Amino acid sequence: MKKFILLIFISSFIFSSCNLLNKNLCRNYVSDEDYIRSYAEAKSTNPQLAAEKSLFQAKQNLSKLIDDYILEKYNHKLFLEDPDYEIKISTARKTIISDINIVCNRDKYRKGLHYNYVAVEISKKEIDTEVEKRLKEKIR
Repeated sequence: MKKFILLIFISSFIFSSCNLLNKNLCRNYVSDEDYIRSYAEAKSTNPQLAAEKSLFQAKQNLSKLIDDYILEKYNHKLFLEDPDYEIKISTARKTIISDINIVCNRDKYRKGLHYNYVAVEISKKEIDTEVEKRLKEKIR
């Protein structure tokens, strides 16, 4: 009986550790004072589709974090709506999101499905440089 209980305990421990390993892939990349980071995961029967889905989701998450950062840092400078300002900020956002870095990309295959885990980042310094460059430009 003791061997049976020990076997159940060991197998449950192994199963839970495997789940922990899979769930924590690429998640240890979090934003800090220098970088904004985002994480996403996706699954599909096609490995390329899983990778594209996870990258798309990570970019969407990062885009929201970048928007929040830009609004927090630059929005206080305006008291009235300025269409030129909005155009410049929008252009800066598009440029910024195209310059992200992939810092972690892992694939797992399990039970007929491909799981893709990805973490992306961009430095706050790059964001500040791009936004300030766009704000100095004249609208054509």
